[in-house]
Amino acid sequence: MSVELGIIEGYYGRPWSWTARAQQVTALKPHGYGFYLYAPKADAFLRRRWREAHPAGEHAQMKALAAHCATENVRFGVGLSPYELYLDFGAEAKAALADKLAELDAA
Repeated sequence: MSVELGIIEGYYGRPWSWTARAQQVTALKPHGYGFYLYAPKADAFLRRRWREAHPAGEHAQMKALAAHCATENVRFGVGLSPYELYLDFGAEAKAALADKLAELDAA
């Protein structure tokens, strides 16, 4: 049995800087780590404010991290926790979710 190693930045508290994230990917790749999942609880645009687009600067940083991961041959992913989506998953919510997924996919 083979276990895939990776990093999930999905904790509460002060998030890492974008530079620290890239450094983690670079440092851990030689040790067999193959994925990085960006999902800090402090990123409101992945949680309570999920219907809103990330600010342009944050989106650019996320895109740069994804590119760095590709350079290091590490898969990049994003953990989205759409706040209270389960309360009403009608057409409007589905469209908002599709928009958010397209935004994240662009990174």
